[in-house]
Amino acid sequence: MKKIIILLCTFSGSAFAVGVPSGCKYEESTIHELNLLELPATIEAGWNLYRAPSFYTVVEFLRSLPGINSSSSAKLSGPTYLLRNQSYRFKTDLEVGNPNDMLRDVAYYNSERGRLGNDRSNWDSNSYFNLAFNSTYGAGLVWSTVSDECSAKGVIVQDMPKMEAVKNPYGDKYEVKIDFELDQFSEAALDPNVPVIVGVTTKSDYFSGGTKRVTKAIYNAENQLTGSAVVRMRFSMGGGPYYVEAFMNDGNYGQTKKLGMVMVPGEPTRPPSCPTCNKN
Repeated sequence: MKKIIILLCTFSGSAFAVGVPSGCKYEESTIHELNLLELPATIEAGWNLYRAPSFYTVVEFLRSLPGINSSSSAKLSGPTYLLRNQSYRFKTDLEVGNPNDMLRDVAYYNSERGRLGNDRSNWDSNSYFNLAFNSTYGAGLVWSTVSDECSAKGVIVQDMPKMEAVKNPYGDKYEVKIDFELDQFSEAALDPNVPVIVGVTTKSDYFSGGTKRVTKAIYNAENQLTGSAVVRMRFSMGGGPYYVEAFMNDGNYGQTKKLGMVMVPGEPTRPPSCPTCNKN
């Protein structure tokens, strides 16, 4: 197996704290090889994003990040899309059934701070570590080492999406207009095959179990960061009070907004499809 040695430079005052050890192995002749060699500059660009908002020049690289994973017998895994200032659990799998891989010290690093700490592998040859990115915005790297084994995983650090929603009567139905703004490093912003999911949940205050959800999938083929959708719904339990909530999701993270109570005229009815819907 070919070893691709990634020389990760140390930038003065930059996000890239230390270099990845040369023992990190990557699959032979992957399409990500060139991008891996460009990774230091990419992470540096993410660090400087607020001063240089032209970071979209590396959008193709960011789309390929989920495929950048090492192929040594020590395998690091964890989420690809991370929120800034949030802690996430990463796992290093060592060789299952090998007694030499039990109770070994595994060191964890990220491209923002360098070495973060250690965790000892358990009797199942697994090690776990919680880590966060606080200053990175865009591309980052996480890696773990155990003796001469090294495993690395590319990550994308983003902020939460934003959402506003307004409900209005629409004949015998209600409609909710949902406006959203994606973070530019969210999965839905970077991948046109990942839709933004918007929707509305209604819950009858008269019948327990009387909850209905209506959703729409919005594909972001033109990489627009803002959008809107109108969701219309009927109230499935007839008349009576309903609580309405709007929501959206960018592929990994979302927002919800409580829109209050709606009083629907008429008598409440239990639908045949919901025998467990009992009166409160």
